[in-house]
Amino acid sequence: MNDIIIKEAFKHLIDKINIEITNNRSEINKEIEKPPNKYNSSKKKQLDKNRELLNKLLKKVENVYKYFNQNCKSIGRTRNSQRKERINWGLKTPEKEYYIPILEVIVELGGRGKVKEILPLVKGKMNGRLNDYDLSPLPGTKNERWHNTAQWARNDMVKEGYLCKDSPRGIWEITEKGKEFLKENKK
Repeated sequence: MNDIIIKEAFKHLIDKINIEITNNRSEINKEIEKPPNKYNSSKKKQLDKNRELLNKLLKKVENVYKYFNQNCKSIGRTRNSQRKERINWGLKTPEKEYYIPILEVIVELGGRGKVKEILPLVKGKMNGRLNDYDLSPLPGTKNERWHNTAQWARNDMVKEGYLCKDSPRGIWEITEKGKEFLKENKK
């Protein structure tokens, strides 16, 4: 999701809460201005409680918005815990797009294969889906960006149980769950 859309959603929510707080104040003032025989103290207490809850909600939303602005603005995975700008999400092909091609290649290789065998075949299967950004080199390396994204996709598939987590280094191996996923999702 685009940062701008998220920021606008936060601003809209904060504005709506502020409007409710203003309306609540108006209702409290109207209640206070009533003649003593029509004044309802329990209604005023409820309005005060509502105002207090709205103010707490506003503070929480403002804190989440502040946190988002400070920490979630396009921060990517980096080495040595250094922060660097992440690419806009819309520029690269999402990791999930790699799942089926990776699983297909591994099945074609007999259920397991070396990374250096798998990745060129995955690139072939993704022909037409990889864009210029995917095909551009990562800064400081000769590897194209899609290569890195495919490896992150592999990590996610291990977490999902589609690939074996205990395979030897450099070997990707499909699980039964991965075979079922491929069968259900293959186009």
